[in-house]
Amino acid sequence: LQNRQLGNHFEMSFNAYISVIMIGRLYISFRLFDHFTYWTDDRAVRVCKFNGFQADPKFAIKAYLKYRSFIVLSTGLVISIIVFGIATRVYERPLSADWRRHQFEFIWNSFWCMIVTMTTIGYGDIFPVTHFGRLVVIGVCIWGVFLLSLIVVALNNNTQLNDKENKVYEDMIIQSNVKSQLRDEAAKMIQLYVRLTLLRRANAPPIERFRVKIDYINIWNTFKRKRRIVTYQVESVSDILHDLHQGVNNDVKQFIELLDVGPRLHDDMSQLIHLQERFRHDLKSMTDHTKKLFSLMTAVNKGTIGKVENLEDNALQYDLDGNLVKE
Repeated sequence: LQNRQLGNHFEMSFNAYISVIMIGRLYISFRLFDHFTYWTDDRAVRVCKFNGFQADPKFAIKAYLKYRSFIVLSTGLVISIIVFGIATRVYERPLSADWRRHQFEFIWNSFWCMIVTMTTIGYGDIFPVTHFGRLVVIGVCIWGVFLLSLIVVALNNNTQLNDKENKVYEDMIIQSNVKSQLRDEAAKMIQLYVRLTLLRRANAPPIERFRVKIDYINIWNTFKRKRRIVTYQVESVSDILHDLHQGVNNDVKQFIELLDVGPRLHDDMSQLIHLQERFRHDLKSMTDHTKKLFSLMTAVNKGTIGKVENLEDNALQYDLDGNLVKE
């Protein structure tokens, strides 16, 4: 068959066209999935029938894509490069223009063209110029995008964590966070311990020491519980009962300490009330004396009284304005 493209004449036999078309018969290989795979044997047929569908080649291909995704996709990629490379070479080899002489003379150049086309790179060093060659490469572009998308999906599925791996991942993240919290709580425990020691040496009020001690015990219990998470210590029933018993004892001790603080707090309150009454009485007495002194000073200034011999007796005879009240 005589052809003319890009100002060049070339000949291509009718058998070349037919041979490329016959390559399409490779689809028959998919029928092998219907007879020689694990997913279409007798047992698979019974299981599929029990679940309400048929074990056909489509199901087998899906199963292999999920079970052996990278093997299936790699095999499909290699077969696609070979098949499309041969088809492109058949159409492009007869065209022998001077500027592209021997580009498709070697089959490896054709395979290279398929690789850069299917991966959407397209260097442009080798490319088809015949109509049928371009038609084949159009199919290569579409098929390459499809295969690459399947590879991305397979890669994403294989990087997903299963239930056990996800549990380990979450435990490791929790462990890392708990370690950071343990450092902070250890620093708080040291601060509270130092503060409690200083309060004891300074004979601070019992109620203040009691509050600091309660905070210290609570942080210590939290520290122990989180430390078990970091060290993966599994608590037995006896350990849980021991911790519960120890917690109850601590609560009882704290309650007893609170009862001991109660009477002392009552005595302190009684003493405070007594001091308050004494202060009120002294304040009233000081106010009365101030009033008496002011009245006498006013009387002396007005000349009402000359000489003060007895403060108590004279103060009762004059008011705050210095006027005589009592003879």
